[in-house]
Amino acid sequence: PGCVGYYWDGKMISGDILFADGKIGWMDAHWGSNYLDIIDSMGRIEALAPTHLLPTHGVPFPFDSTVSEKARATAKHILDEKLAGVLEKTKRAKLRDPDEVPRTLRF
Repeated sequence: PGCVGYYWDGKMISGDILFADGKIGWMDAHWGSNYLDIIDSMGRIEALAPTHLLPTHGVPFPFDSTVSEKARATAKHILDEKLAGVLEKTKRAKLRDPDEVPRTLRF
């Protein structure tokens, strides 16, 4: 979701994608990043299996997959909430007559 990671000798500078408490980065979560990308990024970090993560903000910490699993669960929860909101809006939307010509087009 826009973060860059540097990996060497078992350590990874991870940007703000993941913190020691398993929270996802504020910029990622609140500035429109794609939650599917965040979920995918957790898998990429796990595949590297770093011994330590060094986030841009916060303290370096020994990496354990439970941290990325917590972040993944948070991203999935937020994604599920957003999807539920879209589905609810869809249910309430006024359906237009299929023969009606739209007056406004969005591109």
